[in-house]
Amino acid sequence: MKRKSQAMMRRQQMMKMFIVTAILIVIAVILLSRSRVVADAPAQTPYYSTITVERGDNLWSIAQKYAPDNSNRSVSAYVDNIRSMNKLRRDAPLQVGQSLLVVYYTDEAR
Repeated sequence: MKRKSQAMMRRQQMMKMFIVTAILIVIAVILLSRSRVVADAPAQTPYYSTITVERGDNLWSIAQKYAPDNSNRSVSAYVDNIRSMNKLRRDAPLQVGQSLLVVYYTDEAR
């Protein structure tokens, strides 16, 4: 009797391990296929343009127009990008009529 119950317990443990392993494999396949779909998405092409600063413009408002996605993190990084591309100091105010180089991204070919 004891041997039968031990053998049955081993089979149950093996079945549980098989099920857990199968679930982990399915999760891994799903995650890998998701990243592959993202990788197959068309790359966004960067384009550079010169803009003229208008009354009321600041780096944040300009970055909101051109940042790849409009999250605060993205806009903040884009402000730093504008500063870097145009060699602007942090404390330097923008002047109306000033030209700035900006980069924007699009999926469309030009």
